[in-house]
Amino acid sequence: MYTRQTDNRPLKSERTGIRWRCVERASRCRGTALTDLECRQCSVIIEHNHPNNQAATEYAELTDRMKLRTECSRDKPGVIIAEGIQQLANNARAEMPTTSTIKRTLRNRRTAHHPPQPTSLADLHVRGVWATTGDANREPFLMHDSGRDSSSRILVFGTTKCLQVLCSSKTWFMDGNFTMAPKLFGQVATLINQPPRDSKI
Repeated sequence: MYTRQTDNRPLKSERTGIRWRCVERASRCRGTALTDLECRQCSVIIEHNHPNNQAATEYAELTDRMKLRTECSRDKPGVIIAEGIQQLANNARAEMPTTSTIKRTLRNRRTAHHPPQPTSLADLHVRGVWATTGDANREPFLMHDSGRDSSSRILVFGTTKCLQVLCSSKTWFMDGNFTMAPKLFGQVATLINQPPRDSKI
């Protein structure tokens, strides 16, 4: 396996190819390869001085598939990892880091495509796909925003179907994932009495 060698030239037009170095270069392997910019043609410049680690290669390929699934789906990292491990042989599993490390890698891959963390409530814009459920139907999810100029900004998320379920329920139970609230916010969870049957939400 190879890793891409850093190229300090800023413009892509100045490059004629990509140079790759062996992942074991810390162990004094000078294995080097050269590809075109599209990675369609490859030529080995310097051969490796060690045998191929097939188990590490299989795990690296699985990692790429898990990262791609993280970007393209809403599956939880734990589910992606559990299903991915089932595809590996025992010797390939030995190449894996801890589960917590893999989860952190997948979470970072997913959040890399998120908007930047706002520094103030006035900088927070909830719009586009982020104001929807994010699935194929993309129903409206942001039901209320007290406004960017509000001294105590309140955001309310939900769907019409969920409100209908609440209206038809005699008892409500509430809980909150407080540690997952954004830095500028706190999740609100209080005990709400049953509203009158003729009330409207």
